[in-house]
This record gives sequence, C-alpha cells and structure tokens, in this order.
Amino acid sequence: MVTKKSQFFVLAVTAILLLSFIVFWKVNQKDIGLSELAGEGDVKNSVELDIGHSHLTVMIADIPALQIKGLGGRDFLADDQGMLFIFKDLAYPSIWMKDMHFPIDILWFNDEKKVVSVEKNVATSTYPKIYTPKLPARYVLETNAGFFEKNNLKIGSEIYFSKEVAK
Repeated sequence: MVTKKSQFFVLAVTAILLLSFIVFWKVNQKDIGLSELAGEGDVKNSVELDIGHSHLTVMIADIPALQIKGLGGRDFLADDQGMLFIFKDLAYPSIWMKDMHFPIDILWFNDEKKVVSVEKNVATSTYPKIYTPKLPARYVLETNAGFFEKNNLKIGSEIYFSKEVAK
C-alpha cells in the first residue's frame, strides 16, 4: 500500500526534476552573455591586450560553458574586440564554428604568449570541422577574419595583456 509520505516524495522529486529541466532548457535557448555566466563584477570578464599594431578589448572565456559557446550566436564583432580563451594547462585546444555568423581568425599562443599556430579567415560554413593548433597552446584568440594579415602578424608574434590573466 502506498502511503501519503511516499506519494509526496514522488511528487516532490518529479517537481524538482521538471523545474530543473525547464531552467536548463531556458538557459540554453537564449544568448548567454559574459555577465550572466561570469558575473557582472568579475574582473576577469575582459582584458585589454596589444598584439602587432592593434589594441583589443577581449572577452575572457576561462570556464567550460564560455569556451564551448565562444563567439557562437553573436551577429558581429567590432574591429577592436575579440575573445580570449584561457586554459589551465598547455594543450591542443580545439575550436569549431558552431552557431557562428561571421568568419574569424584563430590564433593559438604558448606559455610565453607567442603565436604558435593560426587559422586565417575561417568560414562559418566549415562547421562541424574542428581546428587544432600545430603546437601546444595555453591561450586562443578569436578575432575578425583578416586580423592576422592586416596586422602583419606571424608565428612568434607576442601578445601583451593590460593585466595579469589567470593560467
């Protein structure tokens, strides 16, 4: 025989699961911004950097949710903006063009903040292709397509941050 306590327990668990599903679904349906994921006051949301003859303000992607989403879902990127992916360990971080609406350049940097690999003018139509650096990297910078050539960058070009970023 089913008691009222066990009925209540089943109902409560069902309600929690349903609410969790609805929240998860809603979060994945909207364009999640950095302020929503990393916190409005988080000092790591963005950093200014210099590379070649350019000064950029870049959004920081240092948690898996931001790294998976990247620039996906955005309609454009200003010429003086980009996204910087920061990884804890030196590795071969892969990048894809899922949900991208504009082409980009992808630059990988080592621990010394020097370019070790680049993919130029990566088209949105290349998804689901995955891009991986030729050498291990700690940082990945995504910029508008043409940035690498416009700034006369090359393998070994160095990036300078306006403040320390986490490793």
